[in-house]
Amino acid sequence: EASVLPPKEQPALVPGLAGISAGAASLRDLGLKNPADLYVGILKCRTIADRLIEKYGLQQRYGKETLVQTRKALEKRTTITAGNDTIIHITVEDREPAMAARLANGYLEELIRMCRGLALTEASQRRLFLEQELERERAELSRAEERLAAVQQASGVIRPDGQIEASLEALARLRGEMAARQVALRSLGSGAT
Repeated sequence: EASVLPPKEQPALVPGLAGISAGAASLRDLGLKNPADLYVGILKCRTIADRLIEKYGLQQRYGKETLVQTRKALEKRTTITAGNDTIIHITVEDREPAMAARLANGYLEELIRMCRGLALTEASQRRLFLEQELERERAELSRAEERLAAVQQASGVIRPDGQIEASLEALARLRGEMAARQVALRSLGSGAT
């Protein structure tokens, strides 16, 4: 048997779950009684079962012809529950106690692996969004510089009237925004690694 206390914060594990608070009302909306139910669902997912089957050679061990049969055999030997205390209990039965312990711990390892992968995916999506925003700002800055150069070329000199001053202010503001977005992108990049 293995036990784990999941984090209190709800991860953004499924599309649309990001931004939902970990409050009781949002959990009820998802059909979950407590935050640990989400992790129980992940532990019971097909992906984790398939990884354990492959990692521990369970298809041969259980003498099953198909992956579906092996999954069902593993499911019969495994009990995953969350108590009112939110602690998740994983119990695996096997004729060898050492193998049962490896499988129970394997579930925990795969849960951690899956949650990390999902967190990286979410961070990657944020990074992609910020990179796209940064590229858009660079293109806007480039267009502003071209318009300013065209005005300078047409007039031959820079006239300090309201339009030129406004263009210069807009150019300075865009450069400041780009610098802020680059800082945010760098900090996101260092946080995702």
